[in-house]
Formats: sequence, structure tokens, C-alpha cells
Amino acid sequence: LESGKIFEKWNLRAVIPYDKSGNEHLFINSKGNFFRYDGRKFTEIPSEAPGILTDGVFFSGVKLDDGNIALSSLTKGVIIMSMNGKVIDRIDSRQGLRDDGVLYTYYSKGKLWLGLQNGIAVIEIPAKVGLFNERSGLKGFVSDVIFLDRSLYVATSSGVFINSWGDGFRQVEGISTQAWAFETDDERVICAATDGLFAIYSDGSEKLDVPAKIYYSIRRSLVNPGVFFLGHENGLIVTRKNGNRLETTGEVTGFNAAVRYIQEDNKGRVWLGTAYSGLVVLEPDGGSATGYSVSRKLSKAPSGGGVVETKVFVLDGRPVVNIGERTWMLNGNDQLEEDPGFLKGIKFTGITSVLDIGKGEAMVTCYDKGGHVFVVAWDNRKKDILNRPELNDIRKALDLDNENSIFSVGFDPQNRMVYFGGTDGVASLALGKGAGDFRNFKVATPIISRVLIMGDSLVFRGDDITKKGLEIDEVTAVPFSFGSIRFEYSSLSFESPDLDLFSVKLEGYDSKWSDFTSDSKKDYTNLSPGRYVFKVRSRSITGEVSSEVSFTFEVYPPWYMSLPAYILYFILLTGIIYGFIRWRLNNLTRKNEELERLIEERTAEVKEQAQKLKELDSLKSRFFTNISHEFRTPLTLILGQFESLLEKVSDPLYVSKIKMGIRNSVRLQKLINQLLEISKIEAGKRKINATRTDMVAFLRLVIMTFESLAGKRNIKLDFRSDAETLPAWVDREMTEMIFTNLVSNAVKYNRDGSFVSMRLIVHPERKGKEFPEGYFEVQVEDGGIGIDPERLPFIFDRFYQVDRKQISDIEGTGLGLTIVKELVELQHGTITVESEKNSGTVFHIRLPLGKSHLRKEEVSTVVEEEKLRGYQNIEEVAETGDPDAIDDNTADSTSEMILVIDDNSDIRTFINEELRAEYRIVEAPDGLEGLRLAEHLIPDLVITDIMMPGIDGVELSRRLKQNELTDHIPVIILTAKAAFDDKMEGLETGADDYLVKPFKPVELRTRVKNLLDNRRKLRARFEKISLPGQSHDETEQPKNDFISKVNSLVLERLSDENFTAESMARELGYSLSPLNRKLNALTGKTAGVLIRETRLEKAMTLLKSKQLSVKEVALMTGYSEQSNFTRSFKNRFGIPPTDVE
Repeated sequence: LESGKIFEKWNLRAVIPYDKSGNEHLFINSKGNFFRYDGRKFTEIPSEAPGILTDGVFFSGVKLDDGNIALSSLTKGVIIMSMNGKVIDRIDSRQGLRDDGVLYTYYSKGKLWLGLQNGIAVIEIPAKVGLFNERSGLKGFVSDVIFLDRSLYVATSSGVFINSWGDGFRQVEGISTQAWAFETDDERVICAATDGLFAIYSDGSEKLDVPAKIYYSIRRSLVNPGVFFLGHENGLIVTRKNGNRLETTGEVTGFNAAVRYIQEDNKGRVWLGTAYSGLVVLEPDGGSATGYSVSRKLSKAPSGGGVVETKVFVLDGRPVVNIGERTWMLNGNDQLEEDPGFLKGIKFTGITSVLDIGKGEAMVTCYDKGGHVFVVAWDNRKKDILNRPELNDIRKALDLDNENSIFSVGFDPQNRMVYFGGTDGVASLALGKGAGDFRNFKVATPIISRVLIMGDSLVFRGDDITKKGLEIDEVTAVPFSFGSIRFEYSSLSFESPDLDLFSVKLEGYDSKWSDFTSDSKKDYTNLSPGRYVFKVRSRSITGEVSSEVSFTFEVYPPWYMSLPAYILYFILLTGIIYGFIRWRLNNLTRKNEELERLIEERTAEVKEQAQKLKELDSLKSRFFTNISHEFRTPLTLILGQFESLLEKVSDPLYVSKIKMGIRNSVRLQKLINQLLEISKIEAGKRKINATRTDMVAFLRLVIMTFESLAGKRNIKLDFRSDAETLPAWVDREMTEMIFTNLVSNAVKYNRDGSFVSMRLIVHPERKGKEFPEGYFEVQVEDGGIGIDPERLPFIFDRFYQVDRKQISDIEGTGLGLTIVKELVELQHGTITVESEKNSGTVFHIRLPLGKSHLRKEEVSTVVEEEKLRGYQNIEEVAETGDPDAIDDNTADSTSEMILVIDDNSDIRTFINEELRAEYRIVEAPDGLEGLRLAEHLIPDLVITDIMMPGIDGVELSRRLKQNELTDHIPVIILTAKAAFDDKMEGLETGADDYLVKPFKPVELRTRVKNLLDNRRKLRARFEKISLPGQSHDETEQPKNDFISKVNSLVLERLSDENFTAESMARELGYSLSPLNRKLNALTGKTAGVLIRETRLEKAMTLLKSKQLSVKEVALMTGYSEQSNFTRSFKNRFGIPPTDVE
């Protein structure tokens, strides 16, 4: 071309159609100059591109769908320009490119592909969402955003920043502290900041001359041109524009609060949202200095309570007031009313912004209790949320789970671009078609570059899409022995992988995606057989996540895990199981045969043993019967002799002895009868002889026989019946034995002053297999000591007795209740018992009514008289008197005292009679009373039974020996237990002797005499030893801790004339009487005598030393009067103290 010489210096880089007709074209050289060619000549169009590219050249250019041009350069990235040469946007490394060297551009289907020096990048044109943050030059969190004249102004905690689309963001000089809010003023922007009010121009800023305040908000009046409202920490200032200056009109009075929000409605009223003082409304007031005055104040609390910030916005010229989760709007009557339907469906707890974008639509941001941010398009006319899918893209740029991610919203109405500012920076969002020129980098889908096995064996290059395009099987087979498999992947940037982050997931192994990291490879080892899909996705520096790519592979199992192998395993296992079953069956058959033979042998042996046991049982029964009969003969003779003697003897002592013999002979007779009864029952010789009996009269007679015994212990007897008469068929002898035993036990095992009751209850209606004609129940209840629950199951066992420690003076064989149970069951009845310790016992006896339960031979037609054999009271009737009293009718009061402790009164009487001629006897019926008497009386010897209620003899002996006051007393333990271990148990407690029942009187007297003689010898030794302070051979002195303690106390208080026997007892912690008996038993001296003799012996020693005068010695030994000292000294030694040589 003739005019083409203009490209000789700067090479031609792009030729682009200039109009739709195709007749004109735009030529662009490497410098960035624009030339329009109409087919004949070139006409230069002024271009802003050379001003941007001062140190390089452009390489290529391409026309975009919106008619703009994208020029690539080596040093400045991509410049987006209009056809008339204006710079619209600049895309370089600050906005996400890997580097600024762009060698080639290609545009297709809304995507701009860039060939970079270090890879490939793709940009979506037009972009839906963009992000500006520190990479773009911003600093701090964003508090306000405004768009003016193709420039974006951002107020942050670090100042004010401007993006004019040529150089990215730059900070405005002069503002380095918190900038809060913007307002436009023709071609400039006014900023409210912590340091004051600033006017911002394209080349800098200017601080305006207004009162020094911290300004939070600013609003230009649309109703009153030239008026600006300035909100600060204490109120509101009204200013008016004069040239480029804002002249202060004045401060609005009537309130004092930090004004954060200022809005003006279409009537010129000013609505102020304060930090914590609610809503303030200003009305135009010509009479006011500022032109405005406070018309109303509203303080609204959120439904949850508390005080929060009041926010004010404007929609369609009407104010919107928000406090927490509550929102108010101005209705048609010019009244402020709460609007519960605002943002219906969203449970918000606060609104951050309401931006009116025209035609009744508003962009609203709010947050809930969890801090999640919602961005919605609100149709204020239809009162509904609009469906804008593009709003979902804002999540790509901002963290909407942080309530501070959006503080403010700005709007570019020309390009319909919305800007969201917060802690993450500024995000731009294009609304619908015709969006503006802000572009965002679309993350190119990553590629799986290599798949390696064992680190070096290449399986494939590419992903499932590549395999499908090459018509290769999408599932790659991997052997089981692969060891490890590695996936290597990358984005379209080959040399700068650190600019993209990757997240991977292996389906079939991983449960979730991994975190985004810069790692470009992933290893897996020891994967189980199965199908897996490896997926990878990338995320750009703007936070946008790409679509995922995948690689499908299958790990084949080894041969031993294949289907043929499993079939083989199944066959082998089936064979093994079959063989085992056959072996097991043969083995069981053989064992069954052996077991049958063994059973036959054992059965024969059992039959033989059973026969032998039957013979032994019969022999035992015959033995008991025979020996019982043999016992009866001599017993009859003994009783006969006793009764003959009783008629002839008149001496009270011998009468008492004969009665004791009769009493115990009768007891023995009763025990023999019980053994005979058991033998009869076991031998099956006890037959029922049932007669028709009135049970009411019968039972009343039974309980009446115990009136004498119960009366002696003040026990109340009570009988009650549901019927006046009750005919029943019972064996009278058996039934008498049953209830006599039960009532006897109820009286014996009872407390004095308690009760025994018998109640008869008839149940003719309760018929069944066990009781065909019903039954009657007899309840025998007492208020006695009761039975431990763990002992109840055993009380009907033969020879079982409860612990003697818990009962009174009672002896027995443990056969009574056994016989009762056997006799009840012989009469086809049942017996049960209920009891709690210390709460009494109740026996329930049920016997059948009628006689259908009896065999013919068990029924007697003989009518017996209503009489009983009666209850023989063989228990002792007379006890000794007051156990504390000392029997002074025999030995004199100076004789040794013996304490006899036994719960059997006959034993106590027997010992008393044998010993009282020589000793004073004191009796106690149980261990606790015996312990009390021993500590009170300090006897010379204690004789105690081993089995007693309260505490037994072993425990009694242990306590006596552990008590300093009683540890010197000899103890003889009486017991019927003759085993060696029983003796050792008693002796280990410190008992001095052990006497086994039955014992002869001479043996008792001898052992008592020997122990008391030893005690006298020991006392004689204590009498011979030196008194405290005397010097004698220590080997000759018997050791006694109590005597040592007493001696130490006497020596310590020797000079105290007020130290007496009472003082000694008090300091030792005893009463004087027990202390004197203790000292007298050990030393033969009372406490007073011991103190006096110790003082005099000490005085003799001091006088013999010839170092002190008589008066000094008297004072040192506790005598304040020398005459008393002289008299006592002479009585002791026979000479006055002055004659001591």
C-alpha cells in the first residue's frame, strides 16, 4: 500500500475489522498506535496504549465479542482497549497471570487464550466474578466501595485506594488511617475518615476545612443541592458547598451519638442510624441554624434483647431501618412499621447493606447467628427474593462463612457491576447481560501428565478424556503387585506450579477431597483389588476452583484371589469339611458306644451304692433309735433319783442343785425325743392319724400353755382368728408339735417386753392342685431379734443354728425347725418364713381343708378330747438377782473377787456355788455387761464362756487385755469347743487358761487357785522392788508398763504438795476406785499409800546424802509443813528425820 510506509519503524501486529460491513479495518503496530484504513488511506486514531507500554512492544491483538481489543505485550501483560483507543482494563501478574510476558492471544467462545513465556492462561470474557486483594495492591479490610468515572475507589483500614484500570490499585497519598465512607461530588470523591474529611482527586487528596472530628459517614443531599451531612462520633454537622470548599452551617442539636448511617428520603428528611442510641430523624427546619431539627427518636430493641447498632438504608426513596433481626419500613401513611416479611425465608440476625440498583430491585447482604453471609436480590415491589443464579458465583471469591466478609456494596450502573467489600478485599460481580469490563481468570482444567508404577514404569500420559479421544479402554489395568502408583498432574503453567493449588481424591479409597496444596503429584501404596477413580482439581490465586479431571484404573487381584482360585478354595474347603464330618461322626459313634458301656457300668455301681446307702441309712436310723432308747433308761433312773432326793432334802443349797439336775435331765430328754422323731420320719414310720379338730380351740390352747413363760419376761401373747370355729382334719400330735415348737422359739428368741401373736386365716375359696378344698393359714409372729436374710434359706436344715452371738440364753440341737418342716409336709402343707434382722420373724403355715388330700388309712374315726400334752417349761425359771451385786453371804469382803460371765444361768449358778466359799462372786449374763463390770469393779479374775450374745469370750478377752486398766486380770475361757484351733484362738487373745466343758469342780477350783496364787506372787515381787527413785538391779524388777507410767508420774509431781490420789487418777484418766483396785492388785498398795511411801523413800535418800536440810528435803518431797513430814517419816522408818545417819 502506498501509505503503508508508516509501519516501517513499528511493525504491524494486528489487523482487525473496524465495522460490521467489513469495509474498514483497524491496523495496530508494535508501539500500540491505532490506524483506521478505509480502503484508500490510513487515519491515525489517538491511542492510550503507547503511554502504558514505554519499555517494550506489543506482539498480537484480537477482537473480542463486545467489540473491544486485547493487545498482548512482553512486559505489561494484556491491555484491553476500545476501538477508539481508550484503555479499558489491564491484565497482568498483579491480577493473576503467571508472568507479564504474553506472546500470543487467541479468542474463541468467550475465552481469551494467552500464550505466556511460562505456560498458558485462559480468561473468561466477560467475567462473572472478580477479586481484588493484596495481590492487586489493596491493604486492610474494606469499609466502603464507590465507582466514579471508570475508577474504583476503595476505603480500607489502611486508607484509600484507587483502580483506574491502567496500573492496578494505588494508595491515595495523605490518608494513611481508617477511611470509613465515600460520597461523590461532581468529579471528585469526598471521604469520611478517622483523621477528618478529605477530597480525593485523580492526582491526590486534600483535607477539607471542617471541625476536627472522627467522621464515620457522609451523605450529599439530593433534595437540597450543595448540602452535605457529616456524621461523626458525637452527632451530625451540616455543611454547604462553596466552590471546592465545604462550609460548616452548624451542629444539629438535640442528640449526642455516633452517627454511622445517613440517608435522605424523598421528602428531604434525614434518617440517622447511630451506634447504640437508636434511630434519629431530622426534619427540614427553616428556623434552625442548620436548617434541620430533631423530629423524633426511636429506640428499638432486637427480639433477642440487648443493644445493637441501628442501620438505615433507602429503597425507592423510602428508608429501611434494621436493628438485629428486626426491620422497619415507611408505609404509605408515612408511618414506620415493622416488616416481618422482609427477606422472608432467611433467618438473619443483622443486615450489612441494602443497595438500590433500580427498578425496585436491591442487592441485600445479611448474616445469621452462625456468621454465614447471605447475598440476595430483593424485589421490593413484589416483596420477594429474585432468582439470580450469578449471585452463587460470589462464593468463589469471598468466604461467606465469615460475617465480616462483606461490609459494604457499591454499584456501577453503566456496566451493571456490583462490588462487595470486606475482610477478603473487593469482589466484583457482573449482573446479567452487558456486564462491564472487569475480568477474572478462569482456572484452566488441570491435566494428569503421567501415571507411574513403582516410580519408573509409565502407564499412561493423560486422563480419561484423553483415553476416550484415542479410543483406548477407559479403565487401565494395574497388576496387584504394583507396590505403588504415582499420579503427576499440572495446570497449563508448566514452570510456575506454585501459583496454582491442587486438591485430589481417590474414589474407592479416600472419603473426601484433600486440602488444596501446591503438590503436583500423589502416591498410593498397597491398594486392595478393585476399581478406583483418581480425580484432581485446581484453584487459582483468585480462589476459583476448576472442574475436575479423572483417571480410572482397576487393580486386578493376584491369581490366588481370582475367581478360579476361589472356586478351587471352595472345592477344597468342601472336601475338608466333608472329611471332618465323616471323621467326627465315626468318632462320636465310637464314643457313644463307649459311653453306653460306661453308663451301664456306672448305673450298676450307683445302684449298688444306693443299696449300700439305703442300708447305711437304715442302720443309722436303727442306731439313733436304739441309742435313744438306751439313753432313756439311765435318764429315767437319774430323774427318779433326783425326784426322790428332792422329797427328802430341805437344805436350800442342795434343793437348788437337785432342781438344776432335774432341769437339765428334762432338757436332755427333749433332745433325745427330737432325735427319735427325726429317725421315725427318715425311716418312713411316721404315719398320719388325722382326726377332725376345731383348730380355733386347738391353737388357743397351744398359745395359752406359754402364758407362764411369757409372763416372766413380760411378753404379750395374742391370738386372733377369722372364724369362731374351724373344723379341719389334722394329726393332733404332729400339729401340736409344730405349733409348740414355733411358739416356743418365738418366746425364746424374743426381747423382754415384746409380743408373740398367732393369727388363723381361712381361705376356702383358694382351691387348686395343692389344696383341693382350700386351706387355712396360721401366722406365728414375734417382735424378736429376727434372722439375717442370708441365713433364712438354711434355718430348716438339720442341726443348723443361728449365730449364738445374736441370741439370748438358749441352747438347742438345731432340729426343732427341721422337725416342724417335715411334719408340715407330711400333712400336705407348706411352711415359709419372713424375717429381718432386729425386726422380728413371721412363720406362715398352710394346711389343707377337708380330707380329700388324705388316704383312707390316714383318717381316724376316733374322736379325741380337746386337750394338749402341754409345754414343759424346762428352761430356767429363776435367775440370780442383780448381777452387779456381790454375794457377801459366803466369803468376806476382803477375799478376791471373781467375775463369772456366761449366758447360761445354770453354769453361772454352778460356778458360784463351787467358788463362793472362798471368793467373792459377781455374775454377768453376756459379754457386754461383763466388760462393763470388769472395767468398773476390777476383779481379781474373770471366768467367761466363749459363745455369748453381744460379744463372745474371745473378743471379751481381747478387749480386757488391750485396756490398760484391766490388762493385768487373769482370764479363764470356758467352752464346749475342744479343738486345738479353738484353744489357740482364745490363748492368742491373752487369755490365761482354757477350760473345756464338761469339767469337774475340782479342776475349776484348782485352776482358779493357781492363777490367783501366781497373781499374788507377782504382787509380792512388785512389793519387794524399789519404789521410784531407789536403785536396785533392774533384772530383778518385773516389767509392767502401767507401773512404770505411775512411777514416772509420781516422780514428776513429787514436790507438789497438792498431788494426791485423786490427782493421779484424774491425770491417768481413771476413776479413783478402779485405779486403787488396779494398783492394789499389782503392788498391794493404793494410790495414796504409793505416793506417800515414794515421797518418804525419796526423803530418806536425800537425807542420807547430807547435802540438804530437813526443811529443804520436806519441801522437795511435797511437805509444806515440817511437822507433818517429821510425823510421817517417823511412822514409816521409826526414827525422826534429824537422826538419819
